[in-house]
Amino acid sequence: MQAATQALDAALRSWSADVHVLHLMAAAGNPSGGIRSKAVVLDRLAAFGPPLWRSRPALIRQHVLPALFSLLAAGKRPELRQLAQGALSQLAGSMGGELVKAAAASPLLGPPQQQLVAECVAAAGAAPR
Repeated sequence: MQAATQALDAALRSWSADVHVLHLMAAAGNPSGGIRSKAVVLDRLAAFGPPLWRSRPALIRQHVLPALFSLLAAGKRPELRQLAQGALSQLAGSMGGELVKAAAASPLLGPPQQQLVAECVAAAGAAPR
């Protein structure tokens, strides 16, 4: 796992976010698979997600949010929901109300998950717009 983490970090440093975000979020958004690998990917999202929102918001809307919403809606895997909630909390500070709007528009999320997203935004100090 250590070698994979180091390889991922090297790739993230040397590649443009356009190249890797699609693949990382496709892997992370799949409700099946290893928790540890998803945790590593979502931890890295904390570093590149907010700057990516400022420079390329469409990538966040089209690839990151659907993956996170899929994990948040994963009913039988509470650990996946916790990982998604942590990543959404990281994005909440920069996205603010846009994150709440995206959650409300998502067919994957019911009212309880939408409320959780709103709480992430409120906790980040970014008032919904």
